[in-house]
Amino acid sequence: DLKAKWMTPAMEEVAQLRKKAQSTTPKKSISPRITRSRKAQLN
Repeated sequence: DLKAKWMTPAMEEVAQLRKKAQSTTPKKSISPRITRSRKAQLN
């Protein structure tokens, strides 16, 4: 993953936990703030 080059281990761990939480949580319970930040990271 290209993001891993600038991400710190702590940030990577948070990203992994966030992915796990999103895979086990219905999409409508994900806060708009997280959705916006994910879109910002993809752009």
